[in-house]
Amino acid sequence: ISYQGSFLYCMHNLEQFTHDTGSIFEGAPFTGRAGRPLDHFPVSGYNFGQRSGVLRPAGRLAATEREDFFMTKETKGARTRRYLYDCAIQLFRARGYDQVSVDEIVRKAGMAKGTFYIYFRAKSDIILEMLRQYDDYYDQVMAGLPDSLPVDGRLEEIVRAACRFTEQVIGLDLIRVLYSKQLTAGARNPGLLNEDRALFRILSGLIAEGQRAGVYRADQDVSAVALLLLHGIRAAFFEWCCGSSRDLTGECLRFLTLVRQGIYQDKN
Repeated sequence: ISYQGSFLYCMHNLEQFTHDTGSIFEGAPFTGRAGRPLDHFPVSGYNFGQRSGVLRPAGRLAATEREDFFMTKETKGARTRRYLYDCAIQLFRARGYDQVSVDEIVRKAGMAKGTFYIYFRAKSDIILEMLRQYDDYYDQVMAGLPDSLPVDGRLEEIVRAACRFTEQVIGLDLIRVLYSKQLTAGARNPGLLNEDRALFRILSGLIAEGQRAGVYRADQDVSAVALLLLHGIRAAFFEWCCGSSRDLTGECLRFLTLVRQGIYQDKN
């Protein structure tokens, strides 16, 4: 790498750091190259958590708090990866996934094409990154729910959160692409079907908690019930993608109600 290239790379990351601290902590965009404003990251888990009330609103934090956030939460490489992801998602939303090339993504990000391939093998990997966005968001939602909320209430909130994130952040066009990629990849890339994912883990934990508290029947296998719920939510998402369901949240909550009626502990 030439000295000039190294210098430009360092300047980009310095600009990115300033942008991050501005968009997350100050609530105002940073003016980047040639005086052009750099947009907020509209789909990152942190900013969506702020808008949905899961995380505290943006505001000025002490310098030590900023250091702690970046030292513990995100490396320079992770920030670059997230920036590429956010730029790609903005373009996908504006023009559609199939109409956007890697060249256009890196042009918007102000990076070399080679930098993209350091973090993503192909454009389709951006779609897989959405799965990690889902997982981060579910964990944020659970962390923000009060322990005093009954297990039934927390189950409803996590289902509402899944629908809200899908409709408001991912959007219909991109969730269709995600499902299409999943169907194409099949068993070679389990993705949505991976039981190590956050939603399955959270559902399992809530059902197990309900069993211990005597709310749900203890003779039902926790993993089987959680998987049934997960399959029902995915089915509702799929029908929503096909246009046969307009009320995604309502469909998912109705399915949750039916499952809970089957696992409630008999009080008689």
